[in-house]
Amino acid sequence: MNVLLNDKTIDLEDRVSLEILFQKLNIKIDAGMAVAVNEMIIPKKEWPSHDLNENDKILLITATQGG
Repeated sequence: MNVLLNDKTIDLEDRVSLEILFQKLNIKIDAGMAVAVNEMIIPKKEWPSHDLNENDKILLITATQGG
């Protein structure tokens, strides 16, 4: 199964949730993150239960401080 994460193709053996995807990719989940799947915002509390599908387009945004 393939998904796109920030325009990068990720090949997965099985169907996984957003949370499991981030674990597999060693992406640390923190408070400043937002995720959209197919242009729909997915609340953080739903990441463990939001299963991904073939060709889903995932946008991961991390807030940063600047000045």
